[in-house]
Amino acid sequence: MAILLPLFIWWLIIEILGLAALPLAYRLFRNLPDRGYAFARPLGILLTSYVLWIGASFGFLRHSWGGIVFSILVVAVFSWWFYSRENRGLASFLRGNRRVVIANEVLFALAFVLFAIYRAYNPEIMGTEKPMEFAFLNAILRSDTFPPHDPWLSGFGISYYYFGYLMMAMLTRLSGVASAVAFNLAIALLFALTVTGAYALVYNLIQGAEERRSSGAREQGSRGAGEQGGRGDSVTRYLVPILGPLFVAVMGNLEAIFEVLYSKGLGSAGFWHWLDIKELVSRGQVTGRWFDLGGGWWWWRASRVIHDKDLLGNSMEVIDEFPFFSFMLGDMHPHVLALPFVLLALALALNVLRQGSRGAEEQRSRGAGEQGSRGAEEQGSRGAGEQRSRGAGEQGSRGAEEQGSRFPISNIQYPTSNIQYPISNHLRPLPGSAGFSQYLGLPHLPVGGGDGLRDAALRRLWESQLGFGERGRLHSHWTGSPGRHPLPALLHRLPVAGRRCPAQSLQPHQAAPVPDLLRAVRVRRRWLCSAGDEAVESRG
Repeated sequence: MAILLPLFIWWLIIEILGLAALPLAYRLFRNLPDRGYAFARPLGILLTSYVLWIGASFGFLRHSWGGIVFSILVVAVFSWWFYSRENRGLASFLRGNRRVVIANEVLFALAFVLFAIYRAYNPEIMGTEKPMEFAFLNAILRSDTFPPHDPWLSGFGISYYYFGYLMMAMLTRLSGVASAVAFNLAIALLFALTVTGAYALVYNLIQGAEERRSSGAREQGSRGAGEQGGRGDSVTRYLVPILGPLFVAVMGNLEAIFEVLYSKGLGSAGFWHWLDIKELVSRGQVTGRWFDLGGGWWWWRASRVIHDKDLLGNSMEVIDEFPFFSFMLGDMHPHVLALPFVLLALALALNVLRQGSRGAEEQRSRGAGEQGSRGAEEQGSRGAGEQRSRGAGEQGSRGAEEQGSRFPISNIQYPTSNIQYPISNHLRPLPGSAGFSQYLGLPHLPVGGGDGLRDAALRRLWESQLGFGERGRLHSHWTGSPGRHPLPALLHRLPVAGRRCPAQSLQPHQAAPVPDLLRAVRVRRRWLCSAGDEAVESRG
């Protein structure tokens, strides 16, 4: 029962760190189906330790309980700020993916508790490299700033890669448990984080494949097949990923199978000589039983299955450890400390990979959608165009019959043609109208009489180019005579009812100066401006 309280405290601290980094993980792993939920814990530990290390290295923080809490708050604020810059769908995601959340939480708690119980039966910090690692942990706990004290050389900083030990020391100081207990809890924590990381990676791979398959099925219209396989997909989604932690964190290189076979006395001497597992024949015992393998550290041979020799035939030490061997041995080596964060890096790589594949899929779907929409738009625009042209043709032909004029549409490529049409229409039998067109730098347009803006197509051009609406259209009634200078007089006297103004601005048939209306209209690299009652031409 003495281990339960420290175990609960460590579990609670890890959950708090995970919650602090969860908004950041949600946005950072946006391309993963679980949105990085399982990787929020190692991410929170990593970022909090990094903030503490930077602050204590430069003297801004102290490696104390207050400094650690401040680092957690910094990570939480940054995480929330980074998350809120884009979207806020975390709560809805958690509600809609309860099974993913529950599966990760249950798996983490089970792995952490079970391996802590396993370590409780063998908690001694002795043998192999445990004393050195324990010394690093205690040296960091006794250091208020970084680099920490060197346990082997008093007065100097530690000469080793110590960041992994710093993370465990941070948790130890924050929890307040003894360093000897924290050493074993750290091994259990690393095992649990490795288990959940491997589970999440496989889950995201499977779920991503299902999403691509379902999207392909929707494109092909096979909705019925997807509904029939829903229950099987659910089992695949949550149970098959357990193979990930089974292969990564639990299973090894299967050397133990040969240990059992040799202990049972199975296999010829030639076979065992050919297999050449180091020290299996020389130190192994044939007991005739399945489980009693002769005592001693027989499982140590699993980390030395590669039996290499030099040119003289002497055996060489080749270490081929695997995760469960290290967890079972209980050494807090840097490669053990790095395991959860290696899986975190793999998750980031998968996130980037899925982003590229999603972009390619979006491009393909966008291309297909554009083709479909283009076809629909062409069909719709063709029908609408026929209706508009039919109505416009009726109005134009009626106006042409009544007024005896028709506007050419082929000059629309000229930058001022949308102005010249209505202006030239108002030049009834006006002397110098051809000179006016030449002054604008355009071919002379035939001058007609009456209100040519009845043509619906020309009215749309006029309204779209100069921003006139129903209240701001040109009127055909104008007063006065342009005299011998058609352009200034025309621009000054041409009546208009305002520029998208309120109705009371100018009434129909009211004459108004136009230079202020057209001063921003560019004509052949020239701007038409007004100065008093005259139009002034200036180069822009």
